[in-house]
Amino acid sequence: MVLALLLALATSAQAGAGISAPVDAVAEAQRPGADLRGVLEAGRRERRPVLLRVHGKDLPVTVVRLQEAAVEVRRPDHSRLLIRLDRIESAALL
Repeated sequence: MVLALLLALATSAQAGAGISAPVDAVAEAQRPGADLRGVLEAGRRERRPVLLRVHGKDLPVTVVRLQEAAVEVRRPDHSRLLIRLDRIESAALL
């Protein structure tokens, strides 16, 4: 993360831009769960299946709705689940 911050600052200094934009981008990337939300949002937007790892179990799901602290998903057997984001260990697009 430190390397990314230094690279962002060096790039902004060369371009003559203020440092507020790169710092905001780095702060967004450091926010816990930012990349997880990105994968879930991409799965919802593209209607692609997502493989979630929850409590050591792999769940192939389709994202229905992304909330502030949870995600509503549909399983292949058409059941729906509401999973808290802090319980998801990893996510990948299939």
